[in-house]
Amino acid sequence: MDLPQIGYFIVLSRVLNFTHAARECRVTQPAFSRSIKRLEWELGGDLLLRERSLTQLTEFGRSMLPLLEQVKAAADLARDEARHLQSRDSAPLRLGLSPWLAFPLIGAILSEVIASIRSMEFTIAVEAETVMRERMLRGELDVFVGLQADTLPERFNQWHLFSTGASVFLPQNHRLACEESIISTNLAEATLLGASEPEALPERILSQIARRVGRRPSTPHRAGNWETSLQLVRTGLGLGLGLSCWPTPAELVARALSEPVVEYDVVVETLAGRPQSRAATAFVKLARASAWTYAPDVP
Repeated sequence: MDLPQIGYFIVLSRVLNFTHAARECRVTQPAFSRSIKRLEWELGGDLLLRERSLTQLTEFGRSMLPLLEQVKAAADLARDEARHLQSRDSAPLRLGLSPWLAFPLIGAILSEVIASIRSMEFTIAVEAETVMRERMLRGELDVFVGLQADTLPERFNQWHLFSTGASVFLPQNHRLACEESIISTNLAEATLLGASEPEALPERILSQIARRVGRRPSTPHRAGNWETSLQLVRTGLGLGLGLSCWPTPAELVARALSEPVVEYDVVVETLAGRPQSRAATAFVKLARASAWTYAPDVP
């Protein structure tokens, strides 16, 4: 059974005349008749009563007609959607962003891509970095911006964007706010904010601090992303550990973690061998070319 056969039958059910139906379908009558007979054979029953002066649908034909019309309608919809996608200027950009990177870091780049590709549509997913890379492998995301992993799965392309140090985020009235920078021993007795994922950025920084002071500082509260972490700092539930490139709310201050000295590489990743839309390609090129001037140096 193929779509032309189904289309021929639907036309014939409307005009009930082989000659007129063949003409409307722009095929010869013998070819038209063979297609209808083939369809009947594949369906296992007569669809039409053939008489010299009158053609009628059989009961079986009347039962099959709405089902075959649904098949044709679905095929037409799929064809129209395929043509629409092929004619579009670009496919949507599906972007993954680490929960420990601030959106303002990529906002300007997205705006530039949107300005250059008017038909662009994008979605942003923010989840744990391991989840983001798994979604990349499943074809659910086009581009990922995050922190460089110790080991990168096969098939990934990765480009370095910039490096940034770690900072401690604290209220303006905190005793450590007057320090130019902070060292691990300053935090030994402090309440720090951990993260809900063991491999997340604050946990990585905490591991470095624990090695220096010989134990893990108190971390009764945990956050799932940088914004939540700063909200917890604002409410007095602990000191935040994050990247020096995070935007700092007016009521908080950021002090560089100068000992231990830690540095993190921010990267953009795609999957090797997978075709990219114009929007995804443009985003990666702009990200790699950006000066990243708003990522502050560590004091």
